[in-house]
Amino acid sequence: MSYSVEIVVVYKEGTLNPEAKAIKSTLFNLVYNFEEFDKGKYFRYISNQKTKKDARREAEEIADKLLTPY
Repeated sequence: MSYSVEIVVVYKEGTLNPEAKAIKSTLFNLVYNFEEFDKGKYFRYISNQKTKKDARREAEEIADKLLTPY
């Protein structure tokens, strides 16, 4: 069985995110005002794990091993 897996990565609180700050500023200039705005990364893949639990564990491993700096 295969599972569609989505991983959303955002910066840890307190980490500078200049790209998000620039987008928020641009949106403010276009008369959109947000209390909080963040930009992250989105990953999607198809897992060939046999169970949903295994697919989730695989996604957590990927996040821990490859995406830790974020």
